[in-house]
Amino acid sequence: MKLVITARDHDYGFKLKAYNINQHLKKGVSTTIKFTADQAGTFPFECSVFCGLGHPHMKGKLVIEPAATPTSP
Repeated sequence: MKLVITARDHDYGFKLKAYNINQHLKKGVSTTIKFTADQAGTFPFECSVFCGLGHPHMKGKLVIEPAATPTSP
């Protein structure tokens, strides 16, 4: 899987514990995060760099769906 994230206003961090990812995101720079999405599910992520008063609310969820199985003709 590949995520491309751009921090637009200042530096942030992207921490996805389930995949052992903790990436610093520099302001104005597109950062590519590549990993093998070998687990389906909903995984919480959060900002790992203190970014101001709203920092505790910098959270989200990444949804990884199971791979589609090919169908026989």
